[in-house]
Amino acid sequence: MIIRKYGIELHQLQHNDIELLRTQRNKDTLRSKMLDQAIITPAQQEKWFASISNINNFYCVIQHEGKKIGLAHSKNIDWDKKEDEGGMFIWDEDYWKTGIAAKSSIIMMQFCFDIARLKRTFAHVHQDNLAAREFNVSLGYTAIGTSNKMVLTHEIYKERIHKLRWIASAGKDTAPLSLSDIEIPPEQYTLPQYQNLPIAVQDFFYSPAKK
Repeated sequence: MIIRKYGIELHQLQHNDIELLRTQRNKDTLRSKMLDQAIITPAQQEKWFASISNINNFYCVIQHEGKKIGLAHSKNIDWDKKEDEGGMFIWDEDYWKTGIAAKSSIIMMQFCFDIARLKRTFAHVHQDNLAAREFNVSLGYTAIGTSNKMVLTHEIYKERIHKLRWIASAGKDTAPLSLSDIEIPPEQYTLPQYQNLPIAVQDFFYSPAKK
């Protein structure tokens, strides 16, 4: 799956990207901001990739002008409760404070609420990571007590998304995420990630194949 919006691309994570992801995630500048700050080994990364290759996880490599610069995800999706855990990080320091993080998050929010039909998305952000917490608040998240957990509800999303789309596109494209923004290679329709989705979500993903 490839999502193209706001001048960036989100490519669903493939096996040939996991070593790049591991080495970038292990950098001190990123690892120090994570809740789990352990160094990840190649064997652990392989085991992790096998564990997330299912319908409950959508991990995407963020690309700008062909360069892989970060990762965005919707993970641990509970299709019955209609909720997930969202997250994103940019590993390329040249793209810090450029707006790419905001655009990627806004795309994933639309994916979660408008495509996957979820009702809540949670984020785990370290209490000391004030910049990330403030960023999430700007998107509509609220803190849950004094924990590291934050939540964005569908109701708040609907109040905020038009303005967020306007910001992400500098006022040029405020249309919601749609089929025209998403490419799914024909061979991927056979993957369990697409075949076993809830019917309402399948209808979205499969409609291009039916034409």
